[in-house]
Amino acid sequence: MIQYLALDKDLFLQYYQLHLFLHHLQLFLLDFQLLILLDFLEDLLFLHLLRSLIHHHQILKELILHYLQGPIHLYHLYHQFDQKL
Repeated sequence: MIQYLALDKDLFLQYYQLHLFLHHLQLFLLDFQLLILLDFLEDLLFLHLLRSLIHHHQILKELILHYLQGPIHLYHLYHQFDQKL
């Protein structure tokens, strides 16, 4: 999905910086539950950055829907974002 972020340089840089921050934070955490939480937060931030692109790129919306078919909590979270759009 990162290749689609290249459509917007600012969004790509924001996501990349957040990704690096969370990665470095993970290096200091040993608690497995916290690692799961950080993974969830990264997904949440990724969705937040993609909100403005979803309107203009139907393929992104379809990819995200496919991606979110796994974890139920992320699926519901996506629909909350979708209603705000």
